[in-house]
Amino acid sequence: MQNKELIPLLCAGILFVIIIISVFSFNSHVPFISQTKSDVPVGEIYGEKKIGQTFFCDRDEMDRIDVLLATYARINSGTIIFHLREKNEKTDIRTITFDARYVRDTKYHQFIFEPVENSKNTSYEFYLTSPDSSSGNAITIWSTQENSYDGGDATINDRPINGDLNFRVFHTFDTSDFLSTFFWRLSQDIPFLIVYLVIVSILLLIILFVYTRK
Repeated sequence: MQNKELIPLLCAGILFVIIIISVFSFNSHVPFISQTKSDVPVGEIYGEKKIGQTFFCDRDEMDRIDVLLATYARINSGTIIFHLREKNEKTDIRTITFDARYVRDTKYHQFIFEPVENSKNTSYEFYLTSPDSSSGNAITIWSTQENSYDGGDATINDRPINGDLNFRVFHTFDTSDFLSTFFWRLSQDIPFLIVYLVIVSILLLIILFVYTRK
């Protein structure tokens, strides 16, 4: 085999290595629900108010939920409680508590928990509460007034409202998620997408140069 014929194989090998590195260096959580539309905050979370979202889980080993939180451009105090339970059930299967001071304005907050083993084909609800927060000293969640997610609804005090929260749901990585994880990173990580496209362009130019050179 001539050296010229090895160039495409070498370039393909480089791209394959980049894909492997990008997947396994990302994290062990694979997204399978991504409702990222938002146009209005759903309201302050304090006192007895519960703001949440129902959703249908079609994967086992659910282990993380991201929620787009907001602070109203201020530092708030108080305890925020994340609740996860099966829809229409009264008992939490996962609960996470954190301080409102650590919420970043208009940034996803990651709720990572022990994987729910048999989570597939089950409807769930997560919601946030903050009993010791107060009006003017409380966080909120970004939402959309469109019904952009078919698998559930945003809720206030257990009652469905028009629209959906801005949220993402993940499950534990396995080998069948290899390509979906790579393409999800391309769509969500703009710097990575730019670098990847630049590398692909350079490799294509190398191949073109080699095969057009006399």
